[in-house]
Amino acid sequence: MNAVTPVRMAGLVLVPDAELVEAVARTPLDQYVIWNGRSRGGRPNSVLTQALTCVEAVWTPIPLRMLLRQAARLSGGYGLRPEAVKKGLWSHQAATPACYFLVRATAGGEYRAVTDVPRPSSWPQPIRAGEVVLSPSGRLDLAVQAERPMAPAYARR
Repeated sequence: MNAVTPVRMAGLVLVPDAELVEAVARTPLDQYVIWNGRSRGGRPNSVLTQALTCVEAVWTPIPLRMLLRQAARLSGGYGLRPEAVKKGLWSHQAATPACYFLVRATAGGEYRAVTDVPRPSSWPQPIRAGEVVLSPSGRLDLAVQAERPMAPAYARR
C-alpha cells in the first residue's frame, strides 16, 4: 500500500450513492431495529457485527433506513452493502440467542416482530411474527418475566 491507496477496513466496499438511495427507498418506513442490550455471538468481523456497531442505544428503536445509511458509510464512502446488512439482520432473527429484533412500528406506538424469533435472549419463550416486542408502556420481555419468574438458581441444577 502506498500513500495514494485509501485505507479500507476488512470487508468494506465502496457503496455508490445511487445504490444506497435505491436500497433505502425500497426499505419500509415502519421497520426498526431494537437491541435488548445483551451480547451477540457470531463472527467478530462479519457484515452483521460491523453493521450492528451502529446500534448503541438499548431498547430504543432505530429506523432500519438509518442503520442502512450508517453501515454504508462506516469509513468515508466505504461501508457495507445495504442488501448484505438486511440479509444478516433477517438471518439473526433465527440466531441462538437473538438480541437484535427487526420490528414494525404501529400507529398505536407498539413495535411488533416482523418475523419469528425462535430463541430471543431476553424472553423465556419464542416471539412470533406480529407479537409486541416493545409497547408504549415499556418492554414486553419484563412483563413476560413477571408473569413467569425464573426459577431460583438452586432449582435449575
